Amino acid sequence: MNTLIEIGSFFLSEWLWGITWGIYAIPIAMINMFILMRFYTRASFGTTLLVALSGPLIAFLVFNIVTLTVLIYGLGFEYAQTDQKSCEHIFLIYLWLGLIYGSLQSIYLKILSIYYPQISNVQRLYILSYIAHIIAAWMSYLLLPFCNL
Repeated sequence: MNTLIEIGSFFLSEWLWGITWGIYAIPIAMINMFILMRFYTRASFGTTLLVALSGPLIAFLVFNIVTLTVLIYGLGFEYAQTDQKSCEHIFLIYLWLGLIYGSLQSIYLKILSIYYPQISNVQRLYILSYIAHIIAAWMSYLLLPFCNL
């Protein structure tokens, strides 16, 4: 039971970071995904634009909805900061957030490829989505000093 509380607290902390300081990662991931898809896939401009704009946005929305409904309203989690040690490694917070968004975007890409047959080579898109979100996490981390933290 204690492990579930730790996991829930982790996702709640990531969600709070994602809607505050991590919000910059979503538009950066959209741009990264568009650039990566233009260079590494044979998709048309329309398909590239659809996937690059909708993927990170859907991942962000799904993460928000699941966190709000399951963790906060369903299980009654509340955020209570117990120590400052979690803020010592801000890049790891961004990295985990990027991996969460990349995982959710990969699920979205799999569902999208079923209903939209123009999307081919989904395995390559999985890798590109993780790369786009990790680069976005790194770029958001580098932009953090300019955000008056």
